[in-house]
Amino acid sequence: MTLQNPTCACECFDCGDTPLSGREVCANCLRDPLPRRAPALPTDSAERKRTPLCTGLLDYFPAALTAVGETDLERGPEADPDEVPEYLRDRDYPMLANAALRLLQIELTYVSPSVNGSVGLSALFDDYSAALAAVAQVSWHGNEKHNPGLSLHHARGKSMDHADCILRHYVQRGGFDGALRHSACLAWRALALLQEHLESLGAPLARGAVLP
Repeated sequence: MTLQNPTCACECFDCGDTPLSGREVCANCLRDPLPRRAPALPTDSAERKRTPLCTGLLDYFPAALTAVGETDLERGPEADPDEVPEYLRDRDYPMLANAALRLLQIELTYVSPSVNGSVGLSALFDDYSAALAAVAQVSWHGNEKHNPGLSLHHARGKSMDHADCILRHYVQRGGFDGALRHSACLAWRALALLQEHLESLGAPLARGAVLP
């Protein structure tokens, strides 16, 4: 059986036996039958703007991404995507964000990221490239929804119920929330929760954040 994301402009297939080679697909829809880490990013300039890898990731979640990049090496055992509710219950936000990204990366590529590898953003983008591209698309879509017509930024004070949304998206993981994967929205929320938690502990306000 082949399922298709009905709202995605790229019209790629969510899953099935048909190879996707030669077709442009967005990071949120990528389901390649062959294992791969990197997403097939769009080449069209308008579509590329919907995947803001720097402004939608590094400007939104600088401290959070740094913390996730260090989690595997410092904590030993890999974050378990099946334990998202436990990490949220225990307020273990670094492991929560790590598990959310791992869940999304596996869902998109069928490949589990390496464990206890190199630390830092470079290694993070290598291991979670497809997942991070999908999260960047969530940033773009969120900005279009909450800040139409304005430049990309994280409007703090709008849709701040991260914990409740994390569990909602977790329960619906594997499906789509409009044009976006529930697992991508879950990862976005987990990074937002971690970023705001780290800021409460003294980390600088994210460059892409705008306070109410």
